[in-house]
Amino acid sequence: MKKIHIKKINIEKLNIIKSKSNHFINGFSNNENHSRSVYSDNKYFYKIWDKNYVYRENFDIAVKKIFSKYNIACSLYSVIVDEEGFTVGYITKKGKPISKCPMTYCNFFNLLKKSLALSGYFYSDLVSSNVVLINEEPSLIDLESFYHISLYDSLNNCNHEQIKPKEWSKFIKKEYDRYKNENSNT
Repeated sequence: MKKIHIKKINIEKLNIIKSKSNHFINGFSNNENHSRSVYSDNKYFYKIWDKNYVYRENFDIAVKKIFSKYNIACSLYSVIVDEEGFTVGYITKKGKPISKCPMTYCNFFNLLKKSLALSGYFYSDLVSSNVVLINEEPSLIDLESFYHISLYDSLNNCNHEQIKPKEWSKFIKKEYDRYKNENSNT
């Protein structure tokens, strides 16, 4: 995966899309850092966060275990790193928004299911605003919303996290039940 140093990005010349600074939430643990900003230029979106961003590890795992094996994030152009090599964001290609539920793209949906079956990680926020078309192929764009299946109950009971849409949540619940059943004998 291509990496770019944060200092090589001229943030002042980018358009700001969204900024949530000093955004802390009590979620799985107290005082989770949810601070992040999204910028854009003519070709790309830049999502940048603090080194202690709560979902940084989720993204790093997804890059290693999912994006390199399954074509579900073809929008991902580069990982953004700091001077210590920590991931502090990513760059995605701009795509065409989709107008229907991502689950209606059968090949894409099957890839998401396959990636869960083989990696143990699922995408939690499968809504149309998090999927774009890149060369007519669906691609995830909110790339840090991955969790290990063992965290299903914790995530589902967390007041600020939800698995969406309901049809996807039902599928994940079935996979979680299978996971629990398979792992209860060990």
